[in-house]
Amino acid sequence: YKECLKNTRGANADYIPQLVQVNPDQFGVGVCTIDGQRYAIGDMDVPFAIQSCSKVVTYAIAHMLHSAEMVHEHVGVEPSSRAFNQMVLDERAKNSDLQTKCKLMQEGKEDEANAIEICLVVSHNPCINVGTIMCALLIKPGVPIDKRFDL
Repeated sequence: YKECLKNTRGANADYIPQLVQVNPDQFGVGVCTIDGQRYAIGDMDVPFAIQSCSKVVTYAIAHMLHSAEMVHEHVGVEPSSRAFNQMVLDERAKNSDLQTKCKLMQEGKEDEANAIEICLVVSHNPCINVGTIMCALLIKPGVPIDKRFDL
């Protein structure tokens, strides 16, 4: 903590309004061991936005509420080599060309069209925004969105 506290390089992200307003001199560290021991030092009483750190927590909550199989029907586990904020999906299929299938159906070539298997389209993984959004939708789906994360 003391060594890292000296580092004043860098700047708050300027494209996230909540982070622009944060005092860049604030710094704190909190640790909780697997047996429940806790230690905190620094600016621990200052509320802060966890931003992308929430992705892992959201994925873990979805796993706690549902089976891994069910969660992975909606979000993948593959690396994507995409930026965290890209809204892209993984088509998860060897021959999932929906446009070709539709064209064949329009041409009356139903046998050829039926041979094309269309598989689920899911986000690559829970650490890309679209995957996190899907994981969040899996949390208490019958509860209004503004109440889902209330403790």
